[in-house]
Amino acid sequence: MVKSSDRKKAYIVYPGEYCSCPDYLFSVFLGGRRRTCYHLLAADIALREKRYRELEVNSEAEWRKLYGEILAGFIK
Repeated sequence: MVKSSDRKKAYIVYPGEYCSCPDYLFSVFLGGRRRTCYHLLAADIALREKRYRELEVNSEAEWRKLYGEILAGFIK
């Protein structure tokens, strides 16, 4: 999961493969205008520099909050 620059949305990222952001869908996957989006680049850098954190979701409330952030990325 990578958050947007304003930290209001979150996108699902499979490093080197896929991002759920609209830019990936329209500019990379469908349009072929670019090879990647900013979120994939951010994930690659974070993995390479080991600057990420793992999140363990332990409750229904935590999952709902996380899910809401991910849905916000799809809606906007």
